[in-house]
Amino acid sequence: MPISLDRQTFLKQSAWLVSATTAAGILMFLTQALAILWLTEPGDYSLMATLYKTLNLFLIPSVGLQTLFAREASQRRIAASELLEASAFARGAMERLALFWLLLGGVCFGTLESLSAYFKSESPLPITLTWLGIGPLLLAPVAMGWLQGLERFPAL
Repeated sequence: MPISLDRQTFLKQSAWLVSATTAAGILMFLTQALAILWLTEPGDYSLMATLYKTLNLFLIPSVGLQTLFAREASQRRIAASELLEASAFARGAMERLALFWLLLGGVCFGTLESLSAYFKSESPLPITLTWLGIGPLLLAPVAMGWLQGLERFPAL
C-alpha cells in the first residue's frame, strides 16, 4: 500500500527535525569538549559556563516573541495593504530590542572592570563576546516569527 503524500511529508519533516536535534546535540558536546581541552585554568571553564548560562537566560523570551510575531503576521497577511502597517510593527519591535541591547552594552562596557573582577576574568573579551551574542538572541525570534507568520518557510 503506497504511503500518502501527507504521511510522506510528515515523515520527511520528522526526519529533518531528528537530524537537526542530533546535530545540535553533537555541536553542544563538541563545544564542551573543546572548552575543556582549550581552557587550561579551572576558573576559565567556570567563567565560560556562567556566561553561557547568561546567554541561555536571554533565550527564555524567544519562544514567546516568536509565537507573538508569527500570530501577528498570520493575522495581517490577508490584505496586502495591511502588510506595510504590520511590517512597521515588527520593525518597531526590532528597533526597541536593538535599543535595549545597546543600552545593555552601555551598562556592560561602563562597568566592564567591575564585571571582569566579579567574574574573575583577566580579559574583557568573554564579557564582550557574551554581549555580542545577546543581540542575535533577541532579534532572531522576531524575524523568524514574522517569516513563520507570513508562511515564508524557505527564508527560515
